[in-house]
Amino acid sequence: MIAIDELWYRRGQFALIGLIVTLVAYLVFMINALGAGLLDQAGSAVKGLNADALVFADNANLSLQQSELAAETVAEIKAAPGVEQSSALGYVSVQPSEQPEKGPVAFLGFEAGTISAPALREGRELEAGETGAVLADKRFVEERGLGIGDTIEVSSRLQLYTFEIVGTVDEGPFFFQTPIWGAIEDFRLLKYGDDPDAPVATLVMVSGAADLVESVPADVPGTEAATPGQTFNSIPGVSAQQGTANAIQGFGLAIGAMVIGVFFYVLTLQKVGQIGVLKAIGASSWFVFRQLLLQVFIISIIGIVIALPLTIVTVNLLPSNVPLLVERDKILMAAILLLGTAVIGVLFSGRRIATVDPLIALGQQQ
Repeated sequence: MIAIDELWYRRGQFALIGLIVTLVAYLVFMINALGAGLLDQAGSAVKGLNADALVFADNANLSLQQSELAAETVAEIKAAPGVEQSSALGYVSVQPSEQPEKGPVAFLGFEAGTISAPALREGRELEAGETGAVLADKRFVEERGLGIGDTIEVSSRLQLYTFEIVGTVDEGPFFFQTPIWGAIEDFRLLKYGDDPDAPVATLVMVSGAADLVESVPADVPGTEAATPGQTFNSIPGVSAQQGTANAIQGFGLAIGAMVIGVFFYVLTLQKVGQIGVLKAIGASSWFVFRQLLLQVFIISIIGIVIALPLTIVTVNLLPSNVPLLVERDKILMAAILLLGTAVIGVLFSGRRIATVDPLIALGQQQ
């Protein structure tokens, strides 16, 4: 085939174009990984909560920091029509005494044996009513050099509290913080102390009927509900981060299309004489353009195939505190978009091919 024969004959030039495509693809994939990593830091644990709806206080605007639910309200939510499974969940930010320079962590109080319990990775589960023990996120133990059986001290309300790590989980960050999961009773102690009249939960996770987001607030005054995905999107900064990452990725795709288009347009200008010969012996403009498209497709595929493992290796080599995450579906979509923009980028070359007159081209070649 003419397209493949030319790729081999002019392999030096096409290798340079392939390098440019690889670098553009690598840039787009890294931007994609950065955007996914920032969103993951924002609260992937929120999206992963095993519930059909999350019920908050109605004056909190779905804020994990502002929502507070009294014991009576929690009981009403759990007893609401259509609720088949439910569990209270509490959030408070605490500061570990070990390596405080690494920042605060999220303490998530849950009810053992319910839908709020995280999936165990190593160690053992918390028992119902067990206090003084936590399940630590894998990032927490890796970053601080801890393990199962170690104890940690956290400060809250100017007091120190000690917990034993009995297991690890991998539910992801919560509100830009690495979480540790403990008993709901410990959450109340950390946030409110021994006050018997204090709120008992940040939110209530519920599952059951399909319309719980609408029905629970209607049945329980003073509450509002949202899906885990809606709650995640309401976290301050999430929408802005997503928009910024999408804009940068869009610019990367546009620049890639322009670069590839310019390279092939220059090559097309250099081959006007050859195109004239092909047309003189009966080749159509569409036939010639198809050869060009095939070359673009092959080079783009090779560049993408090289850039993808390069991106994965880079993400794995960088420190864990660098917010990078490779998500298969997003990377695949970025690869498809990059391939599509590369094809679009050579349309100007197609227009030039269509305007080549065989007689004029042959005359210029002489």
